[in-house]
Amino acid sequence: AEAVARTGQRAPGAMLEVIQRLRGISLFPGEPDDFDLTTESGCRSWIAQSARLARSFEIFRGIDRLNEKVLVFVDTRRMQALMALAMATVFGIDPPVIINGTVPGGARQKRVNDFQAKRPGFDAMILSPKAAGVGLTITAANHVLHLSRWWNPAVENQATDRAFRIGQRRDVHVLPAGVDTADGGQGAGVLGHQVDLHRVTSSRSASQSARKRASP
Repeated sequence: AEAVARTGQRAPGAMLEVIQRLRGISLFPGEPDDFDLTTESGCRSWIAQSARLARSFEIFRGIDRLNEKVLVFVDTRRMQALMALAMATVFGIDPPVIINGTVPGGARQKRVNDFQAKRPGFDAMILSPKAAGVGLTITAANHVLHLSRWWNPAVENQATDRAFRIGQRRDVHVLPAGVDTADGGQGAGVLGHQVDLHRVTSSRSASQSARKRASP
């Protein structure tokens, strides 16, 4: 481990750094700066380096065909910026809005309001699961993609709930990128925890019930 080799001993936090690097490699094993994401050919080459990115962009294309919107949760700021640039190039849209820990609270809500007010059609918002996982209602999107999994499933569930709010009028589709659902979702265990589909369904039902109670 490079983190250990630098100090000649197992310094505090060295193993955590190793784990974080392994998580990054599992998402993208190459060097992102080698690709020009302002060109379609550069984006194709970049996406081809990662099975998880390839699967994610397949999902995005399907959402694009439906003229719907997606929330993309990814924890590293560098990958957030790269995803925004690549999605803008591939789909011919403005760079998706990013909400992470560098965005103040008031600015976060303004970005959400702008996203909510956009015309129908494909679009995306890229968020940090920790910074944007609570306090925001983003019902303009009815697809949620967890590009990188958060170690605490409770945090990830809170992030998913940004789309499961009162005012959501469509079914919300949640998928952790890179999970093969052909085995009934069992593959999610490889990533540490499964998406709680029962909780997701219950949240949607609760939201629908609340709308009915609020109707005159």
